[in-house]
Amino acid sequence: MKMLVVSDTHRFTDRTEEVYRSLEGIDLLVHLGDHRADAEKIGSDLGVPYIAVRGNCDGAMSKEESETVLDTDFGPILLTHGHMYGVYYDPMKLLYTCQERGYRAAFFGHTHQAFTTVMDGVRLMNPGSLTNPRDGSSGSYGIATAEKDSLECTIHYYGEKTAPKKKARGGFLRGIMNYSDGQ
Repeated sequence: MKMLVVSDTHRFTDRTEEVYRSLEGIDLLVHLGDHRADAEKIGSDLGVPYIAVRGNCDGAMSKEESETVLDTDFGPILLTHGHMYGVYYDPMKLLYTCQERGYRAAFFGHTHQAFTTVMDGVRLMNPGSLTNPRDGSSGSYGIATAEKDSLECTIHYYGEKTAPKKKARGGFLRGIMNYSDGQ
């Protein structure tokens, strides 16, 4: 199964439709929230199958509202917007959930920053955002191919050949350490 994975389109669907038309062999559009209605529009406009979850801008205020599981030949993949797991700071809660529930992978959005890796045997992928990127790129999306023994995930950049240079960003712990002396 070959999937186009997008997130955080925020009511702007033109780029996603353009990207879909440029690709071959896509079996499923996966939309990871903000806004779920965008997936419905894209699916209707292009006549393609899709699966989508709700994000924080869709009013999803619980994990149940913002996630679903996609069964593939590779195994179960958790699809979530990610805001309920604190992915903006750290993907560890999401990783632990996958390990506890037996999910082989998780696709998530929310940060508007593309990311893919394998941690402790679990594939994590955030396709970033095609319309409102926060990683210095002109937009990004993911391609995931699930087969019986493998899950290949790649990040692609709109109008660019390589990944943008990312700025260093401090996280929650860095903030605590920087201000722990009361200054």
